[in-house]
Amino acid sequence: MNQKIKTILAVLIIMVILGSIYKLYFVLQNKAQNIPAQSAANQTLRTAKSGSLDSSGSGLSGSISLTQAKPVLYLPYSGTSPDRLSPMGETIFHSPPTGHPGIDFIWSNIGGSVTIVASMDAIVIGIVPHQGHAGEIDVDTRSTANNNFGVDYDELNSARSGLKVGDTVHVGDVIGYVSRPQMPQEPNYRMIHWQFGYTDPTGHYNFVNERLCPMTYFSASAAATMKTLWAKSNWRGVIDPSTGKTINLKDNAPNICSNYYAGKDK
Repeated sequence: MNQKIKTILAVLIIMVILGSIYKLYFVLQNKAQNIPAQSAANQTLRTAKSGSLDSSGSGLSGSISLTQAKPVLYLPYSGTSPDRLSPMGETIFHSPPTGHPGIDFIWSNIGGSVTIVASMDAIVIGIVPHQGHAGEIDVDTRSTANNNFGVDYDELNSARSGLKVGDTVHVGDVIGYVSRPQMPQEPNYRMIHWQFGYTDPTGHYNFVNERLCPMTYFSASAAATMKTLWAKSNWRGVIDPSTGKTINLKDNAPNICSNYYAGKDK
């Protein structure tokens, strides 16, 4: 092989080596530029999954996770409508500052059994004796759309046969029954205490531990029915246990969510 060919081969080898070095440098440089953006994107994804971003994705919030939907609520009973609601926040029969921590659905003169149904798609996380009322139970559920939220169905006389912790219930599925009066002097009186709010997705609490006003979570038709039920709820002639005077409870709690719970929906 003559000297000229050797020179040409040497030049070609050098060019190949330089090309490989340049390509490697370009790849490494491009990777280095992308690392911060990828890290930020990964952090955003992790934060969104943990529910700590606000709705804009830029700030901190302890409320709804970006990866989860806001639950939609429906009426918790089937069949005959209640004739009264006992509002959140009333402080005549419940101590201030919070007052009544849920909504009571009341059937004053129904007689038979009332069927209570799921207000949202959920997992049953607790079926426990009700504290304070012997022979009654509470069924506690956590939303499957957003595990930050729960609904408790309290003061039932019985759960649906076969219902157990871990079961999934869908809107309208039977939760349980109210079949006996709390007060013997009112044999046809039926009532459940119903509450909605934040629950603990880690499982430390098997119930709603921060109550919220549910009105902005109800479907449009359910919210309209709730407003109609409240409008016809007669709370005149109530005896205030602290004064012995006859009052209208709506003077104390004019709305379904009053006083402490007025506007408290998040």
